[in-house]
Amino acid sequence: MTILDISVTVDRAQCLLMAENHLQPETLKYMRKGDVITHLYHGLRMKQHDGLLDADGNVQPEFFDAVKRGVILDVGHGAASFKWSVARKGIEQGIKSDTISTDLHSGSYSGPAYDLPRVMSKFLHLGLSLEEVINATTAKPAEVIGKKDVLGTLKIGACEDVAILKMGEGKFPLEDTSGEWEVCKQRLRAVKVIKDGRIVF
Repeated sequence: MTILDISVTVDRAQCLLMAENHLQPETLKYMRKGDVITHLYHGLRMKQHDGLLDADGNVQPEFFDAVKRGVILDVGHGAASFKWSVARKGIEQGIKSDTISTDLHSGSYSGPAYDLPRVMSKFLHLGLSLEEVINATTAKPAEVIGKKDVLGTLKIGACEDVAILKMGEGKFPLEDTSGEWEVCKQRLRAVKVIKDGRIVF
């Protein structure tokens, strides 16, 4: 099945398309408003123009076009899809992820993703504000999947799931998926979790 075939199938199913950030720009050109490209800041090279940056470290122009069309950019950290240098260059050139996610699975929960607060901390280190980071992990993802009145909000009638985080100040070494470490001045940790209105942690 080709990328075009998948795009046609998504149209018929009337759902959003989520694709990994590989085989660019071929993948991006079929994505429309509300579709999601994940693993935005990986540093892999399956082919010459794979991923966010070209060989000279510049954001590929198709990404700016995709943003203008309303394509959603997602982190999808995982075990192989977050590189400090790629994220920094992308952000410096104007490409910020709309949503911050862990891609947590059996190959990434024991590092380097570990958990969502740790991934959030990496983006504070990269210069995003706390408000931007919180929005990218709560309200924006809820909006993307059509659940903005139920998830990612504290308003009356919404889902009763809440994570209470504490900001630590100090020196916190955090690793990307290529084995590179950076020392962060701030780190978020979960101190309490409420599920369905009940404290579970």
